Formats: sequence, structure tokens, C-alpha cells
Amino acid sequence: MALERMTAFLRLAAIRAEYGVVVRDNRAILVAQNYPSDFVAMFDGAVVWIKAATTGDGVQAFESAKDYERRNGGEYPYQDLANLLFKFSVELRHPPAQWEFIARSFGSPSTKDRRRGHRQLMVMARSGNLEAALDLARRHETGDVLPKSDACAMFWYMRAATLGAGKEIDAVMKSMAQRVSSKDREEIRKRLQWVESDPPDGCRL
Repeated sequence: MALERMTAFLRLAAIRAEYGVVVRDNRAILVAQNYPSDFVAMFDGAVVWIKAATTGDGVQAFESAKDYERRNGGEYPYQDLANLLFKFSVELRHPPAQWEFIARSFGSPSTKDRRRGHRQLMVMARSGNLEAALDLARRHETGDVLPKSDACAMFWYMRAATLGAGKEIDAVMKSMAQRVSSKDREEIRKRLQWVESDPPDGCRL
């Protein structure tokens, strides 16, 4: 257990060194202060591990974050390490991490957190994720976390159609078209001409 805690602590230190202070300076300090060679080797190993975990497709960062949460919930340095690894997995756009971030954010009582989740969901939809576009549409349709709005829902349903949604949305689109004004429909069509376009006004938290 002591070795496991030391490994986690060094990995956390390596993250902060890699993304804060220059790693080689930290290593030089260890050597200058006559730390044992096996400790310095553990630090080197931690740096290698962190670089592997925080690059690529985010799979390792996410799985490691979940592992640290599962085995050592709440304790230092495990939870701090888990939080940072989870953050990296979201930034690397690992889909399970993105969806978990959205679920956590939307489940928070904090409006600021819910806005972060909304932004993440829009990032996914804009990057071509069909399920994210459909999720946005359904949330606006029902008023689940996001503002209830037929115009906002129609924007994301139409975006979903461009991403490959098929007959599953035909009925709801037909019904929605009768509830959205011709002016709003035209505005939505114009916005959808641009991949990175924003939804209509009033669609944000």
C-alpha cells in the first residue's frame, strides 16, 4: 500500500511538473538533493506513464481515472490524480469521458456546472456526434435541463438529420415544423449552412 501511494503521489507530481514546471528541473532537484537512485527512477517512470496517459485518444487517462476513483475514493493523492486524469480524458475527446462529464455537470445543482455540460454537449454535436445532436434536440423539446423551445429543438433535430439521423426523427420533425414559425424555420436553415454555427437565441443556459 505504501508503494502504491508513493506511485500515485509521483504520478500526480509528474503531471504538475509536466504541465507546470519543467520536468528536467524537478529531476535535477531530486538528484541534487541526493534522493536514492531508485526513487529518481520511480519519478522517471511516473513521467513516462503520465505522458502516455495524457496523450493519444484519452482511453488510458479515463480508465486510470476510474480505477483511482474506484479503489481509493476521496483519499489524497488518489482523488486529485483521478480528477486530473478525468480532465485530460475529456480534453482528449474520449467519448465515454465526455458523456460522463455531461452527466456529472447536468446532475449538479450549480448553474455554472450545468453550463459547462451544455458547452461540452455542443462541442460533441458540432464535431459530428449524432447522439449529442439528438440529446440536445430532445432536451430542448422536453425542457430537460436546457430551455424548453421548439425552435432550439428543431435546430438540433435538423443538425442530427445532416449527421445521419433517419426515419426515427421524421414524425417529430413534421410535428415540430407546424409549431415553429416560418421566420424561425428560415433562421434555422441559414444557421445550419455553417458547421460551427450557433443555435438560435435563447437556446443557452
